[in-house]
Amino acid sequence: MSEEPHARGELLIGAVFEAFLTVFERKAAGLLRLATGGTGILPDGDLPPDLVEALTDKASSLAGQFLTICIRAVDYCPPVDIEFGEFLRAVITADYDLIPDDPWGYREAWIDAFWRRGIYPSGVTSLSEDALLWRPPPPGTPPVAHLSFSRLAFDLDPARAADERELIRQAEALGRTSSTPSDFSASEWKSPTETPSAAT
Repeated sequence: MSEEPHARGELLIGAVFEAFLTVFERKAAGLLRLATGGTGILPDGDLPPDLVEALTDKASSLAGQFLTICIRAVDYCPPVDIEFGEFLRAVITADYDLIPDDPWGYREAWIDAFWRRGIYPSGVTSLSEDALLWRPPPPGTPPVAHLSFSRLAFDLDPARAADERELIRQAEALGRTSSTPSDFSASEWKSPTETPSAAT
């Protein structure tokens, strides 16, 4: 895989667009059968205007759905150093949480398109939908007190830290619990940026 940013972006866009085309062909098949007397094979020449309009409406609606899928997946991605394979897992998990049935095979189309481009997430045993789903923490996982909502200082929006000091405190807390979760959950660790009064 190329390390050049634009080439990597083209790879991702190509995978998403292939998945889009796969689902579009599935959804358009019924219209094509109706327009061709059941054969699904279009004759030479211009398409009937009504068919063009119906296919355009379907493509436009599907494009909006795919855009929403991509945006929703961002909330499921790791906060830093996102890899394409992790983005795929985020897409599959977010879509599964919203639509478990997947009657049109959206997730299958995504997985196949990424597989054809050699995009494999690390830490999975296969590219099956079940293997790609992000799993919640195991039961009994202790909370991280330093990242609880009651400890966060934010600027109107909980996703926006109040200031640089608070952002650093949260980043250090996340790094600490990621590297030594058992020690961190049981300790009264204080961020080096916290003053004694701010830590109490």
